[in-house]
Amino acid sequence: MTKLNVIESLKNRKTEASANSTSIFANNTEFTSLPFKANYFVTKKFEISALVASILSGSIIAAAPSYSLVIFIDTSK
Repeated sequence: MTKLNVIESLKNRKTEASANSTSIFANNTEFTSLPFKANYFVTKKFEISALVASILSGSIIAAAPSYSLVIFIDTSK
């Protein structure tokens, strides 16, 4: 499963030329990302999910890939 994430800045404030910040909280951050997610049901109560995401393009953002692994146990059944 995949989706396209696009974050566009409203350019609401001027970015300081001297500011060397690549934080997700930086002003006027923009990026396009294409994450891939896979889900696997081991049993009806036990699921494993894996996600890999990387930046396709960006401005004022760190472009390092991200990885996640989730183990889910359904206790309602």
